[in-house]
Amino acid sequence: MATIKPTVVKPLVAQSGKCQSCGLYFQSEDLMEVHHVDGNSTNYQQSNLALLHRHCHDQLHRSLRDKHRAVEEPCEATSFMHGSEDQRGG
Repeated sequence: MATIKPTVVKPLVAQSGKCQSCGLYFQSEDLMEVHHVDGNSTNYQQSNLALLHRHCHDQLHRSLRDKHRAVEEPCEATSFMHGSEDQRGG
């Protein structure tokens, strides 16, 4: 039987045994990870901790990374598309 880390116990109880991301109950075979809501991995205040399935945690960080990537301006995308059309036609 695996032991549960102390940093996992409080969020597990506070969240009534559910993943804060997907809302599903944790099963004994699930991999759980503690997410630091404010992004500061040294801040272990209870209000900053959320317990997530490992895959939910991965998805969350992937979406946060995508949010911070540079996004093309619509006029740049339109300009690029028009350039491609011009090249085909001429």
